[in-house]
Amino acid sequence: MRGEVARRGECHGPGGCRAEAWKDSSGEASPTPTPAAPFEVPAGGGPAAGGGPAAGGGLAAGEEPAPGGAELQTLARGGMLSLAGIVTNAVLTFAFFVAAGRLLGGRDAGALFEGMAVLTICTYAAMFGGDYGILKLMPTVRRDSAGSELRLVVAALVPPIVVGLVICAALLTARTEIADAIVRQGNQLGTQRALVVFAPFVPIAAVMQVACAGMRTWSIRDMVLVQNLLLPSCRIALLLLVAQFRLTPPTAAVAWAAPMAVCAAIACAYLLSKCLRERRRVAAVPADGSTRAVAMALWKFSGPRSLGGIFAILIAWLDVLLVGALASSSQSAAYAVASRYVITATFALNAIGIAIAPQLGRIFDRGDSKSAQLIYRESTWWVMAVTWPALVILVIYAPFMMHIFGRDYAAGIVSLQILGLAMLLNTGTGNNAIALLMGGGSRENLAVNAGALALNVGLNLVLIPRLGAAGAALAWAASIAFTSLTTSLFLHRRTGLLPFGGGYAVVVFSTVVGYGLFTLGTRLVLGTGVGGTITGVVIGTAVFLALMARFRSVLRLSDLRRLGLGSDPK
Repeated sequence: MRGEVARRGECHGPGGCRAEAWKDSSGEASPTPTPAAPFEVPAGGGPAAGGGPAAGGGLAAGEEPAPGGAELQTLARGGMLSLAGIVTNAVLTFAFFVAAGRLLGGRDAGALFEGMAVLTICTYAAMFGGDYGILKLMPTVRRDSAGSELRLVVAALVPPIVVGLVICAALLTARTEIADAIVRQGNQLGTQRALVVFAPFVPIAAVMQVACAGMRTWSIRDMVLVQNLLLPSCRIALLLLVAQFRLTPPTAAVAWAAPMAVCAAIACAYLLSKCLRERRRVAAVPADGSTRAVAMALWKFSGPRSLGGIFAILIAWLDVLLVGALASSSQSAAYAVASRYVITATFALNAIGIAIAPQLGRIFDRGDSKSAQLIYRESTWWVMAVTWPALVILVIYAPFMMHIFGRDYAAGIVSLQILGLAMLLNTGTGNNAIALLMGGGSRENLAVNAGALALNVGLNLVLIPRLGAAGAALAWAASIAFTSLTTSLFLHRRTGLLPFGGGYAVVVFSTVVGYGLFTLGTRLVLGTGVGGTITGVVIGTAVFLALMARFRSVLRLSDLRRLGLGSDPK
């Protein structure tokens, strides 16, 4: 959906030290013991309390405060680690979609993708916001009540198990009615059988997501290995193995879902070992760190987030189901492929988001407004520098990209172009939703996602019967625009953060010149065949990289170049 975190930054003053964790001789995270204190969700108003961001939304030209510089290097390390995992995950997941799409054909692939949409929506409903809750509160627990980490983990994992089992039973009971509702012209029986396979994995998938979020608070590296490398590798290997015998929507569903059980077990075992180690280290459990207090703090934050997360995932996946229900399974498959393209192209947004979430939570907790502004602003520039070229290429060469899957997927060409343009705005506002959540704006996030969902559903019901997959793309594009702009507005009002600055202008200019002029011009002359596509991409990329190199100091790309993957930020 959003490797994360374990971050160990530098120590910036007494307040910063209390919120940090230090590496022991083994390189693992060991929070510094501090006196126990009652559990509370940090107010998230750190920047405001600290006087708000500097006028103009950032630092003055050439200003290089020590805390901000150190935070930026921490982000670069975490971002590069998560970037490596996200790229691998994106490539392998995309390979799964290509293989399943071509081997199954449009009709059967539509049944599989619709089942995957149901699984994803139900998983986020079962998670109950526990992923962001554990990510938000673990630094506070480790700081104020070392030894109570296991209580937080239990509080975060129990609701997903219970809710997931209820949803599993509901899916098995109503599988026929669900398939009839989401499949108009397609393989209804294949969809039913895929739902039967996916149903037992709802609680397992929810536990895996929450447990992996907990892993982020100890080590980005370890989380990346499990969720971004092991999981997609097992999926594509299992799919290719099944294809040697008989590939159908149910057997492909097994290939997609079964590896989640392995990863969930690994993540839970990892969290258990870490929590028990912390309990042994402090030798006693703080008296005021009751499970009830931890759970109340967790769900006070996660309650609004759970609804916001469900709304957000509905926006991303409901249109796949509605295209199948209002158009056909073939168009649903084409639309799912188009949406997978743009999601894959925005891998940098996810990679930086994995790194930035716990770091911003810690920064807001200590009220460091300058570091928060620096991290948010310049991480947005990095995201744009990586994602905008990929998105523009998808828009310009959409016919070539969709034909990779076969002729059945030509209906997704216009959808890919619409979504590619919408994602330019989405990535151009950076990880604003994560910043808003880490700043304590879970209620604002809920309001934004609720409004976007209402807009998305309303437009889908109007546009899909008339335009098919293209109508769904227009509806999602409108939701993306609404979410990006309103979230940025709430974020600025709450924390003062803005993404704009010199680096923003550099990325926009380089993209327009390199791809808007040279690549588009090549496409008009040579067309969208293999040779024309390769030529246009090479020329546009060369111009883009030359311009970026010219202004690399403005973008602070040296932080990314200088920091390798050997250091595991915690």
